[in-house]
Amino acid sequence: MNKPEAPPETGAGGLMDKENDRKQMEGGLYNALFTDETAGEYFKSYDICHEFNSLDPEDEQGRKEILPRLFGSIGAGCRVHPPVRIFRGDLISLSDNVSIGAGTCILATNRVKIGSNTIIGDECSISCAGHPMDKDLRAQGLEYGWPIEIGSDVVLGMGTSVVPGVTIGDGAVIGAGSVVTKNIPAGVYADGNPCRVRRKLRTPEEEERLYGAKAAADADLSDPSEVLCLKMNQIALSDYGTRTEFLKGFIGSMGDDSMTMSPEYIRHADRLNMGIHSFINYDGHIDAAGGVEIRDHVLIAPNPMIDTVILPEDPELRRQGLRYTAKVTIEDGVWMGAGVRVLPGVTIGENSVIGAGSVVTHDIPAGCLAAGNPCEVRRKFTEEDFARYTPDPDVVKDMSEVDREYARIIYHAIIEDIEVDRRIYYGLSDDYGSMLPSAYKERADVAAKIFPIAKGNIEVFGPIIVDQGYNVEADGYVFINHNFILLATNKVKFGKNVLIGPNCVMSCAGHPFNIEERRDDLEYAYPITIGDDVWIGEGCKILPGVTVGSGSVIAAGSVVAYDIPEGVLAAGQPARPVKRISGFKSEE
Repeated sequence: MNKPEAPPETGAGGLMDKENDRKQMEGGLYNALFTDETAGEYFKSYDICHEFNSLDPEDEQGRKEILPRLFGSIGAGCRVHPPVRIFRGDLISLSDNVSIGAGTCILATNRVKIGSNTIIGDECSISCAGHPMDKDLRAQGLEYGWPIEIGSDVVLGMGTSVVPGVTIGDGAVIGAGSVVTKNIPAGVYADGNPCRVRRKLRTPEEEERLYGAKAAADADLSDPSEVLCLKMNQIALSDYGTRTEFLKGFIGSMGDDSMTMSPEYIRHADRLNMGIHSFINYDGHIDAAGGVEIRDHVLIAPNPMIDTVILPEDPELRRQGLRYTAKVTIEDGVWMGAGVRVLPGVTIGENSVIGAGSVVTHDIPAGCLAAGNPCEVRRKFTEEDFARYTPDPDVVKDMSEVDREYARIIYHAIIEDIEVDRRIYYGLSDDYGSMLPSAYKERADVAAKIFPIAKGNIEVFGPIIVDQGYNVEADGYVFINHNFILLATNKVKFGKNVLIGPNCVMSCAGHPFNIEERRDDLEYAYPITIGDDVWIGEGCKILPGVTVGSGSVIAAGSVVAYDIPEGVLAAGQPARPVKRISGFKSEE
């Protein structure tokens, strides 16, 4: 792990107190809270990011001019795809020709060095910031920051998380959806949660035999999709009709009753085809260069990533702009859970269900439940599965859809009463995301409208997407980092002193296994409870019906599908208790 260096003499976006900053840069515990006096420096990088992300989508020159203000140093030929979330950009150094994908978040509470020709995929998290295991220290606002170094010619696959103190060696290739918790040596392929070295890099000859073709340059270097998607994302979240018609103008094809929710980040959209009555939820990232076919009645939960591009493992071929492509097909009736990553060449068979957070590296047959990183078939569906959520007609005959929603009985999710509420909260989410980060007092007023019954202070570093925020309770202080998606279709209760890392999804909503019920827009809604003094790491997915016990820590990239007891460190897909937290005592 990296040894922290001495603190800098000057910098932007920080250095609020010399002694506190010395502790921060030496890797010790420091006070991470800001005051009215220090807020301007604290939010400086965030405000520059906001300016960068808010530029006209076609103003590429304007974005280039902002980048030197955002980073401590930046080499020639670097490209940063909006939006990005950067804290303490003065501590980040980029060498030449670094590419950073849309949705990436870098929390540089210590130095971050990224070498030349390194490619960082969409929605990666690179965080020097961590919190102590001791809940009382967390409650005091103490955290630590350890430096991160990413070498030259490195590839971070989409949705990768890099935790504090890690070094990744030159030329290493990190697979999509990985959680890098330890140093990775140079010149290897590594993946997984936690990320482990799998093999040495393939030669061009080995890849040619594997993919049946030579790496080639993209024949379409003038793809307008990125700019058009940024324009689409400027349309109000609640204005489904306008957004859908805009997308139809540049997507390959889109069947009747199909829809996507903003924001979406699609490259080569002319090669993306959607069938009828299919749905892609918020924050989707799709590169359709090799072709993506999403067939009929497909449900895709928030934060999906679908990639058809394979970068050569030989860095020299990457520098030449060469790559492989392979088509992705998602057949009729598939339901993909939150945060699923689908890799090039994959076909997911009809009516299969892919568990949240899965990384789909190979074909999944029809009619299966599959999950994990890598995604593996857990079992074939049975008639008992199909009947699992079907209610007794006598029980529901006099119940409204809203009554059923809160009674944990499948209900019709597309009804006017619920849609009206959603549109209100979409508007508030849009308002919050459009505000300057340093206007934290004004943002707090909007947050109070998003969470109207919360007793405590919920502090959010946007953007945030919340529906039915009137279901959210909080007993005390809750901190939510960037790019949080909360589907509060049932009650969500936070305790006090809760910390949530960037790029997390929390959803009360799920869908039945019976494809006919999914086609009828039926879903279920189970409540979520997060206890006091919980810390949820970056990139976690919290699923319907879960309780996380007080004082527990959920490791980065975890998928919380089952209850977690109090006072434990839990990790994995699905998250399981790894160990008891030393010194934890229950309040009860």
